[in-house]
Amino acid sequence: MATRRPLDRRRLFCALALACVGAAAALLLACSEDSPKNPARPGSPSPAVGGLVAATDCKPAKLAVDDKYDPDVDCVVWTYDGQGALAIKHVNAGLNCCPGTIAADIQISGAEIEITAREGDDADPCDCLCLFDLDYEFTGIPAGPCTLIVHEIYLPAGAEILSVVIDLAVEPEGAFCVPRSTYPWGG
Repeated sequence: MATRRPLDRRRLFCALALACVGAAAALLLACSEDSPKNPARPGSPSPAVGGLVAATDCKPAKLAVDDKYDPDVDCVVWTYDGQGALAIKHVNAGLNCCPGTIAADIQISGAEIEITAREGDDADPCDCLCLFDLDYEFTGIPAGPCTLIVHEIYLPAGAEILSVVIDLAVEPEGAFCVPRSTYPWGG
């Protein structure tokens, strides 16, 4: 017959203390600034992100031979790979002639992407405007309906905003243009 040992309170206290120290260390590691704030669960879609990746120089006033779009339209051209990668070209974005490094403010909220291109912090604004083509790349964009809104900082009040709803599952490639008759587009 087995005999029962008396409870060793000192060993129990040490075991509990070690468990608490281990739990506190794990909590500190989980809350450190180096750890991701909202790590993606395995198998969950990546959050949508994107940015401006390229910009042309100021385009000449006359249509270039290889340019498909007249300077009196403001367009978005898109290509979607079906796996979450979306490429957008903003054709004929109106900006200052001396923009410095062109920058963009981008907001992605659900199935809506808002883009506002602007002159960079190193701009030396000139007394003129001109047209640029701007390339954007996005990842984590799900197939299906997507609203794309492009804000022009030099668009006159009351002018039509460049905005389109596209279904990336149905139309993975396409273009949408708005006619413009004011400077720097057509005026």
